[in-house]
Amino acid sequence: MNVKVIGFERLKEEYESCSDFKDIFLTLQNGELDTTDGFRLEEGYLFRSNKLCISRTSVRDFIMWESHAGELARHFGCDKIIVEVERQFYWPNLKTDVVKIVGTCNTWQRFKQKRQNTGLYTPLPVPSCPWQDVSMDFVLELPRTPKKQGFMSHLACIWI
Repeated sequence: MNVKVIGFERLKEEYESCSDFKDIFLTLQNGELDTTDGFRLEEGYLFRSNKLCISRTSVRDFIMWESHAGELARHFGCDKIIVEVERQFYWPNLKTDVVKIVGTCNTWQRFKQKRQNTGLYTPLPVPSCPWQDVSMDFVLELPRTPKKQGFMSHLACIWI
């Protein structure tokens, strides 16, 4: 099988010194085994289940940032980034690394965080005749009463 990995030539040199892949790489390079634990060596590149192994270099950060904030990525969250990166690459603790990278993104924190509906409530207009305006207000997630009743005991309905 002919493997062509463009732009990642540096990885071939880094496997031997990488604490994540050193033992596996040396075992495969010495020809002791063809595959071990799903890892295989092809033309100097280390693969695990058809995923290119990325050693502890800035390449990892580049791949995660490109998947998260690259031109086509649009600052997706952790789950989408993990799926995208895991589709092609492998390294131990990939998920943890993605969570850290996304957590440091200012754009993600500003625009994708959970927003609460907090603000000023405006009063309803005063109706000029009966049944012109009917409204209900549900207040949820209130604490239980001492008698352990549910939220229905706290439900307020106002008919105007």
